[in-house]
This record gives sequence, C-alpha cells and structure tokens, in this order.
Amino acid sequence: MPAPSSPSTSQTRPPARSLWRRRRTWFLVGGGGLGAAAVVVLLGIWWRSPTPEAAIALRQSDFAELRWQSRFAMDVATRQRARFLYALAIAPDQPQAALQALQGLERSYPLLGPYILKLRAQVQTQLGQDPRETWRQLLNTYPESPVQAEAVLALGQWDLAPATIQRWPRYPASNELARQLAKRQPAEAKRWLLQIAQFGRYRFDIDAVLSELQALPNLTASDRQQIADAYWQRDDYATAADLYARSPQTDETLYRQARSRDLSSQPEVARTLYQQLLQRFPQSPERERALVHLVRLDPANRDRYLQLLERQFARSLPEALGLAAATEPRYRPILLQRFPASPEAAALRWQQAWQQAEAGNLPQAIALVTQTRDRSPTIEAAAQAGFWLGRWQTQLGQTDAAQAAWQWVLQQHPDSYYAWRSAAALGWPVGDFSQVQAQQPAWPQAQSPQALPAGSAVLKELYALGQTEDAWRLWQQEGPSRDPSPSDRFISALLEASISRYDRAASLLKGLPIDSPLRQRSDFVSTLYPVVFKEEITAATQRDRLNPLLVLGLIRQESRFLPGATSVVGARGLMQLMPETAAEVAAELGLQQYDLGDPQTNIQLGSRYLRNVLDYWREDSLFAIASYNAGPGNVENWVRRFGRSDRDRWLEQIPFPETRDYVEKVLSNYWNYLRQSDRSLEQRLQQLDR
Repeated sequence: MPAPSSPSTSQTRPPARSLWRRRRTWFLVGGGGLGAAAVVVLLGIWWRSPTPEAAIALRQSDFAELRWQSRFAMDVATRQRARFLYALAIAPDQPQAALQALQGLERSYPLLGPYILKLRAQVQTQLGQDPRETWRQLLNTYPESPVQAEAVLALGQWDLAPATIQRWPRYPASNELARQLAKRQPAEAKRWLLQIAQFGRYRFDIDAVLSELQALPNLTASDRQQIADAYWQRDDYATAADLYARSPQTDETLYRQARSRDLSSQPEVARTLYQQLLQRFPQSPERERALVHLVRLDPANRDRYLQLLERQFARSLPEALGLAAATEPRYRPILLQRFPASPEAAALRWQQAWQQAEAGNLPQAIALVTQTRDRSPTIEAAAQAGFWLGRWQTQLGQTDAAQAAWQWVLQQHPDSYYAWRSAAALGWPVGDFSQVQAQQPAWPQAQSPQALPAGSAVLKELYALGQTEDAWRLWQQEGPSRDPSPSDRFISALLEASISRYDRAASLLKGLPIDSPLRQRSDFVSTLYPVVFKEEITAATQRDRLNPLLVLGLIRQESRFLPGATSVVGARGLMQLMPETAAEVAAELGLQQYDLGDPQTNIQLGSRYLRNVLDYWREDSLFAIASYNAGPGNVENWVRRFGRSDRDRWLEQIPFPETRDYVEKVLSNYWNYLRQSDRSLEQRLQQLDR
C-alpha cells in the first residue's frame, strides 16, 4: 500500500540560492591567474565529502540549478543527487527526458540504487513501456533492500511474497502483499490478515482488516490477542477489552483487559481484574500499574496497596500518594514531606497556594508557589507557579521580583501558555485576551529542513533529498518496534509530519524529555506546530476579521489537522463542529449544500462560528474560546459567578477541567505560532538566557 501523500514541498520551500555567482567565481579562477594554493582551496570546497546538509541545500535548488548541477557540478555526489532530483522534477511533464537522466545512475549512485530503479520503472509505466525488466533488475541487484517488496508487488510474483513478508514484515509493501494474498488465498486469509494486524497498524484500511479478522470462524485465543493488541494500540479500549477476555490469560493480557475496562468507564469490573492480576501473578511487572490504579479504585484497601508499592515499586509511590491525597487529606502531608519535588506534590501545593491567595494570605501563597518553582523547575506546573508568583508579588508591590519571576517562566518554559501570559505581563507586544483579534501577524516563514539525528545512511539521504514518503516507508522497517529512544521518537515524528500525520507527530514529540537537546532544533517547533491549510484559513479569517494564528491554534487543538476527525459526541472536521451548529452557521452564510469533511468548507463554518462568539463577547478571546468548547451558556454562568475583571483568575476558576485545559492549549498554540511569525520574540527569549 502506498504511504499517505505528503504535502507539496513547493509551497514550503524557501527561495532558491542563485548559482551564477559560484559559476562566475570558478571561471574567474580559471582565467584570472590566481595562485595554485587558491585553486587547491577552491577545489577542496567543490570536492567536499557528501553530507545530508549538502543534500538538503541541493533539494532547495530551483529547476534550472538542478539541471546545471546534474551536468557540470565538479563533485560526483552533487551530480548524482542533482540527476536524481532533476529526474523527479521533470518526470510528470517530461517522462522521456527523466528516463534519460536516470540512465545508469544506479551504478554511480548505489546508495539510492533501489530507489533509482523504482523511479525508472514508474516512469516507464507512465510512458506505456514495459517496466518488468527494471523491477527484475532491482530484485537481482539489491537483495538487502526492503524496496524488493515493491518489486515483488509490481511483478505479481506471489511465489516470492511469503519470504518477502517474512524478511521485511513492517515494510508497507510487505503488508500490501499480505493484503493481496489474503484475497488470493482465502484458505490462508487469517495468516495474512494477522500479519497486517501486527505490523500494518498504520494502514488506512486497518479497521476493515480487523473487522474481517473478527468475522473469521476459526480464531484461536492467541489470534484474538493479536487483534486485541491492535485495538489497544488504536485506543479502542471497549473492543480490546472484549477480545482480551477471550485471549490467553497472561499477566499482560489481564492487565490490558483491566485497563481497557477502566478506560471504558467500568471501574468495578476493572477493580476486580486488577485484583485478580495481583493474586495470579505475584512476580509480574504489570503489578506496578495495577497497584497504582487500585489506590484510586479501592479506597478501603489503599494503605495495603501503598505498602506494596513502597516495597516493590517505590518509583510509583508519589503518583499513588497523589491519587490518594486527592480524596483523603491524611495523605497530603505524607506526600509533601516525602516527595516534595514530585509533580503530585506540585499539584497539591498549587491547590493550597490558591486557597491561601483567595483568603488574602499572599505571603503564604507566594511561599508555596516558590517551593514548586525551585524544587520542580522542569515540570509543567512550575510555569503556572512562576506566573502566579509574579502576579501575587505585583499585588504586594514587589515589582522587581515579579519581573524576575515572569522572566524565569519565559526562560524555563518558553512554549507554555504561562509564557505567553508572562510576556504580556512584561509588556511584550504579544497581545492580551481582548487584543488578540486586533493583531494581524504575518504567517510563519518555512524553516530550512535539518538532517536527521540518527538512522541509516539511506534513510538520511532520502530525507535530506525530500523523499519523505520513501523515508517514512523505510523507517517502518528500520525503526525500533519497542522502547524507542528519544532520537527514535523524534525521527518518527518528523517522518509522520512529513506525510501529514500531524496528530501522530505531536503525540511522539510530547513524549520527549523536557531537557532533551532535540527540543532546541528548529524542526522541533515547526513539526509540533505545523503551518497547514494556509490558503483556507487566510480566506476565512480575512472575511471574518480573525487573527489567522489563533484559528491555526484552534484547529491544532480541535483536530490535529485531520480533515476527517470525528469526536465521540459527533463533532466533525478540522474545527470539530457539531452538525447542528454547522447547520445554523451554514444557513447564516447561505450555504444549502455543504460537506463538513471538506477542509475549506469546515474552516469557513468554524471561523464564522468563532466570529459569532467573539461578537457576543465583544472581541474577548478568552471567553470566546471557552464558549467554543463549553458553549456560551456555561461561560455566561461562570462570568456571573467569578466576574470578568481579572481574566487570569477567571480562567483558573473554570469548574470544567477539560475547558480550562482547552483554553490554555489553544492560547499556547497561538503563542507558539506567534513566536514563529515574529522572530523578534525569539531574539528576546534568547537575550533572557544570556
């Protein structure tokens, strides 16, 4: 199966560098009588070793430069790469010329030999020529490349398919071979569909594959476990739970069955299953998570579970104590005394600080948030603590200390919602809740790509040349199947984003340690906060007088840029409109026929609804975003209860945790897009670090 299409690089590629100056310099050297030493130095520049960075620079070249480089570049690596990229560029319109450019290239460019032959076969097909000899050449010449699976698929050599699948089980073409074999060999359908269930969970038809499997009459308990694992990975916990109940009862399947019931709102069933796990598998590592969940689900036996955790899995004790402290005050001093630097202690300390501030005891509130900031500086709660430290110090007239507190937040947690609020408090030109819509920031400029931090030479070369679909396919086979390192997660995120799977990319990047050097790369920010659907957003926001970066941030939170996203309550599309809301807005716009699955239409309707709630709240983005999530009625109620004079305080008091988190994330998205748009903000942040 082909990988999902990646977005066109032509829309994000920065202007190409002109080559004529370099050519002129060379010709001047040849006729200008420079010394031999100077010529040697220049030759050294031209003949430098090939690097991914050089490949990245080349793929940013324009058409004319690629053509020139493919013929006259003095170093072999540049000529090879340029010929390949040139052939790719002209193949759609000039396939015959592309075929000539590719002739014999695999011999001089063996690193990408399989991909050159693959491209040649595709161009031959486009020209109506027989590509079978080229595919056979690929099979015979590159036995170590997983691209062989694509050759087997193209040639229809079904006798080679089983061995190919076994050798490269995670390569996408191998899973397409399995899909075809399931159709061609009905008696062996289970074998091949199970292959896809285990190794092809990224496929768009995986739901259909899993449904076919469940309908088969001869499933064993082990088969059901493989299917359950696939549903577990896809977060379909209700289906996974039913299948795990009919799977072999190992410690892992019993835990996953319990957790699936837990996540499917069946706490009583989950508690019983967790308890069975403790009894039946006394040495299992799955006991650790089971004990933590039982602290929450079985308060009558909390002390026993906590004692078992302390003896066997002490690292999870702070989390368990935090769950216990949420409902039983007697655990709170234990948590604060024994684990003062834990996230759970920080959350408890924040509750206490807020209570003290509401009671008018600001010195005690300041002391509590200062402890969180100083003892747990890297956790997310520290950003909240630092911002409110500055707010409360300001109320006490401690202006210099407040400025230092906000600067600390910007230094330590620059991508957080509280960094935006701290920047506003410091007087930076970032807008306030009521000023966001008045700003019309420029769209973020595309960043130059960077080389992958790890991976094979072939993977790095494909990515550097912009062949991200092929790189993604190769990584499915090459990347680790379990326990990925931070570099592995980062590479996976870059490649998922390159084929427009932004939701998966964001989840992968979220798991990176906060102190990871990978977070300092420019492609970390651009991958975590991608700029997509620019034309659709521009059209809608200009019509409705909206800040385009706020709409971009709203889409990122609502749907992770998936046009077909559908929520559990029926909200659809990029901005997750409920059908009845969409119908009202469509009537307002005079649209009788519309498709919520169409990005342009969905963004148009969502932007108009956002404009309506902004009009209702007189351009206040805080109340408008809260209304977008929870409805204007709830927001009106909260305004009556908490007032509207202090927006920061109002947000902290929203009684719906989901809405409070939603508003913070939308506005933190906006802040991070604003940082990409206005490079002066990044310069200010860098100056704080000096």
